[in-house]
Amino acid sequence: MIETIKEWLSQGRKEKIIGLLILFFAVYTVVWGLVEPILSADFIECIIKDPVKNWWKWQFSLSIFFTGIIFYILWPSKTLLVFGSEVQDKKLNEEYKTEGNPAISTINDGYYGNVYNITGDYIHDAIDWELSPHSYEASSISYIYQPRNNFILYLRVNLVSANGRVEQLKWIALRTDITIVPQSTSQEEIAYPVKGKSMGNGWLITHVNIHRAVKETFGRENWKYKSIRLIRIRGNANIHKIIIN
Repeated sequence: MIETIKEWLSQGRKEKIIGLLILFFAVYTVVWGLVEPILSADFIECIIKDPVKNWWKWQFSLSIFFTGIIFYILWPSKTLLVFGSEVQDKKLNEEYKTEGNPAISTINDGYYGNVYNITGDYIHDAIDWELSPHSYEASSISYIYQPRNNFILYLRVNLVSANGRVEQLKWIALRTDITIVPQSTSQEEIAYPVKGKSMGNGWLITHVNIHRAVKETFGRENWKYKSIRLIRIRGNANIHKIIIN
């Protein structure tokens, strides 16, 4: 449940503000429920008269204190790597490897400005981007995209066996055209259902918890997530950003 809340909070500023207000109300209610009966007791009033008279100040202060601690725990992980077209971003049209004959170029979009246009045959073409070592232990990935034909983003994850003695690299295909993890006989690749949230003008954003994706795919065979090594794109799409957290 905590990972679900973190994933929701990572979706944007609005979600963070709403989450903070809901959390404060919840903590305030709990503190009120605990403190009010105690402060109403006669023996407490005899011992600490002033705090009893101003109990709401204590309640408010405690609520702020505990809200801050819980919100800090729930705050989304820091950004490790961003692929995009802005100055500080790592560029998608640099340092990549291809399979087949895909094409990548920059185009001007009226919504996001400069974005990347990726084209290729879904079956035969693919583009891979290796991640930098400091991003290997990422816990989530978010990407803003405008899908065309057969667009799929893949995660190349390093998994470890239940006893910790064996490591293997596997593929997880993030697909919006399925709703459940299909039964698969493949030992190398499993499809994982994801959803795209509309950002307007045909653009979508998808958030993926990598730990959960591994647990619900290869985790069924007792593999555990250790790291992510690269991302792959097949098909056709415009890409604004890929964010590794």
